Amino acid sequence: KVHYFYNARTFLLEIEKENGFEITKTQENLKRKHVEALIDKFKWPKNFIEKVKKFNKVINEEDVWPLHTIRVLLEIAGMIRKYKGKYRLVKKQAYLLEEKNAGKLFQLLFSAYYKKMNIVYSTNSDPIPYQQESIPYMLYRMQLMGNRWHPIHEVMENVFLPEASFEFYSTLPSYSSPVIRFYYDLLIPFKNWGLIEIRGDQKSAYEFDPKEIRKTSLFDDFLQFNESFEG
Repeated sequence: KVHYFYNARTFLLEIEKENGFEITKTQENLKRKHVEALIDKFKWPKNFIEKVKKFNKVINEEDVWPLHTIRVLLEIAGMIRKYKGKYRLVKKQAYLLEEKNAGKLFQLLFSAYYKKMNIVYSTNSDPIPYQQESIPYMLYRMQLMGNRWHPIHEVMENVFLPEASFEFYSTLPSYSSPVIRFYYDLLIPFKNWGLIEIRGDQKSAYEFDPKEIRKTSLFDDFLQFNESFEG
């Protein structure tokens, strides 16, 4: 379930087919007709779109934050650009839409997400100092976990750099759960990139209590780490 990549590629294929998506004049978001068309073509977490429709009589781009995030990511990654009132596919990047180049597109988008984009943008959260810089180390530590299921609190104890760990806990509001913050800010994006699976208790249609995670096969197939250091 690589939602980010599937949805990003779907966006690109549709924008190529339509010869661009029209933009609103004020906020430079997609016009509502494009948002509605993409909603029907994207893959979503369970009950997500039902929740969006329940609370919005009309749906604009920023009402569907994951779609908005994908659009911003594609612009940051150099796959789309604004030109004459539309977002358009960057022509020199069109070759990445070919099936044989899916791996290259995945690598480009993944790299842009974690190196160029503020990672809390996708979760609409407050930034935490050192968190983004810690992502390579965090993924390296997760690689060492093996393929079994691990309790989330156990993973939290082992993946943070000391500076990032201090900031993570010291900036946590008193009413918030560290596990829930870890889940929303870091684990959900990893899941949406297809790197991990998460299991827990479904408390209601819209509320999930995460308990354990494990790596997917994509994690080890896609990520490689150089453990040699020059002194």
